[in-house]
Amino acid sequence: MRFQSILLLLVVLLASATMNQALPRWTPVKDITNAHYLKMVHFAVNDYDNKTGQTLEFEKLINVEGQSYNDGTNFRLTLAAKNRLLSHKYEAVVWEPGFGGAWVVTSFQRA
Repeated sequence: MRFQSILLLLVVLLASATMNQALPRWTPVKDITNAHYLKMVHFAVNDYDNKTGQTLEFEKLINVEGQSYNDGTNFRLTLAAKNRLLSHKYEAVVWEPGFGGAWVVTSFQRA
């Protein structure tokens, strides 16, 4: 019985370690006023407008976080945008492939 308990504990610890390494953590970007992120957020808003037929008017970038992988980085952009008269917060996730590939908006929703 003791051997089975130790074996079960090892399996649980191994599974936990694997889960923690599976997804990189989101880390805050310090300089969100960098032109790179401003271009990225405008790209995300335009992509959303084109896909939905809506006309969001970008107001400001609130926060940027990055999630780095071997082949690129996800950026989670929190922004304020106006839809007609009402201003709302939105969250966009943009994939930036390594080595200069094209951006891809993987999600865009109200926060």
